Parts: sequence; C-alpha cells; structure tokens
Amino acid sequence: MAFSLVMWEVSQYDAYQQLVNRMNQFDIDRMTENLVFRYPGVEVLASTPPYKYDIIVCNTGGIDINTTRIYIYDQTAGSMIILDRNNSTDFYSNGFVKAGASGHEIHVQSNYNVDERTGHVYWIKIVSERGRIFSTPYPLPRTIQGPGGDFVDVGPIRILFEYRAINYTSYTQQTPAPGWSVPTKTYLFFYIILINVGTDEVYLKKESLITFIGYAGGGVGGREPFYILDSSATYPESEKRNEIAEAFIYQEDSKPYVLLPNLSDPYSGGPPVIVKFGAKDPSPSVVPSQFTYLHGDQYLCFIGLFYEYKGYNFGQTIPFVAIRTFELKT
Repeated sequence: MAFSLVMWEVSQYDAYQQLVNRMNQFDIDRMTENLVFRYPGVEVLASTPPYKYDIIVCNTGGIDINTTRIYIYDQTAGSMIILDRNNSTDFYSNGFVKAGASGHEIHVQSNYNVDERTGHVYWIKIVSERGRIFSTPYPLPRTIQGPGGDFVDVGPIRILFEYRAINYTSYTQQTPAPGWSVPTKTYLFFYIILINVGTDEVYLKKESLITFIGYAGGGVGGREPFYILDSSATYPESEKRNEIAEAFIYQEDSKPYVLLPNLSDPYSGGPPVIVKFGAKDPSPSVVPSQFTYLHGDQYLCFIGLFYEYKGYNFGQTIPFVAIRTFELKT
C-alpha cells in the first residue's frame, strides 16, 4: 500500500514537472518570437471593394510564427476592422511565417479600405498563436537612414545631409558654393535639395522658409528668415535688390515647386529638386519682397516646410545644419 502511494506521488510529480517544463518551453518560445514590418508595410493590390492588400513582415526571431488574428485600427476615423482566417468577408491567408522569412506577404481581403492615399493613419496589430502582439503605425514612419546618416525623411520629403546639403550664392559668389561658411551682411540665396519619397506629388507653399537662429557673436538670439524664391532665382544683385526680388517672387499658384514621386520605388525617391530661399517676407505677391542676410557670427538652421500632399496641407519644422559667417574683404 505504501509502495503504491509512493509510486503515485512520483508519477504525479513527474506529470507536474513535465507540465512545468512544457510551460517554461512555451514561455521561451513565446519570447523568441519577433515579427517586424518591412517597408512599405502594406502593398495595395485592389483599390476598389473588395479591397485586397498584402501586409509585409519579416520573422527575425528563431522560431516559426503562426498568426491567429489581425486588428487594423483607423486612428483618423476612430474605427477598427478585425481580420480572421475563417471570416467570409474580412479575412487573411498565408499567416504562417517561417523563421528567417524576409518580406513575407500576408494576403488580406476586406471591405474596409487601408490605403495611405486616404490620408488616414492606421495601427496594424498582428496576434500570434502564442499570444504575442506585434504592431506598427501605417504609413510607416521614416527616420535617418544610410551610412553616416546622410539623409532624413520627414513625411513624404527627404532632405539630404552631405557636403553640398546647403549651398549659397551672393553678388560676389554667383555660382552655388557650399554654405557652411557664408559672408555676413551680404544678401544671400540658399539652395536646398529636396526629394519626394511619398506616393503622390508634393506642392511647396509660399510660407516655406529656412530660418537661422543666432547663438554666438552679435546675432545671439536673433532670427533671420529666408523665404522661398522662384526656381529661376540665381543670385542677388545687391545694387538692384528690389527689382531683382520682384522678378524672383515665388508664384505657388502658377509656377510651384513640384516634387515628383517614384511610383516604382517610393523609398528611393523621385528626382532631386533644388529649392531656393532668400526672400525677406512670405507674401511677396502682396508686398514687394526684398532680400535678406545674416548679421551675426554663428547660427543654427531650421527648415520650415509648408506643402500640399494628397489634397491636404501640411507644415513641418526640421532641424537642419549649423553655419558660421565671415566678413568680406573690401
């Protein structure tokens, strides 16, 4: 009798230990899962009902992942869609993602439109069989990329950061030169390269500017704005600044800067566009514009971009570069 009791206790403990081991292994497997979303995040295949699109993911963990449900929350509209594998209207397939898979496409069909061209912001959440949740905003945000951080993407606009990221012209420097050091108390035009990494055209507004904040010398705390100029602007002629300024007025309605997308590869971006700045005020069509200049020693530069994208108006401020000035010898 005692022997039988001991054997029963041993078998129960062994069963308990096996259960604990399985639970521990399940937790280990669960924590090993790692699903990341690859740009562009969603690839739209059918833009009319029933909508069809692929959610693009990579399995960077060491274990296969089986997805069980997908939630898509429309943050702009405040609504949510639930995708199940066995649903008759809103469903997905190819939800088993093998370890190491890169660019795996989860196929979705739904009566709800998920397309960045709507201008909405979405949150996509994928639930795994082990209970993990992997989420991302869509459209995917972009940050500094490339070796040495040679550009930054903000919304649909890419700003290059390199030796010629900022160039300038003046009456004494009539061809563009790198603008890390520029003459003080001299009318200047600044040249900035912008690239469209979105999926629609970008139209720049007349309020766009680059502004310099002084932090050393006589310009400490001062603000020196340079508003957008017409693309035909070359260099400021100091003795004819008013006449030349009127010729370089930015006409956003009739002759805007248009940043074109690269529809076959949006992330590589469309053709670079040189945008020029140098007007003293943002409304030259009302008040004849004059040129502006820097009168301090050292400045931090910020880019303020106002633009139209997908029929909506946006405004963004981007920290850009630091420059210094020098006195021209007469």
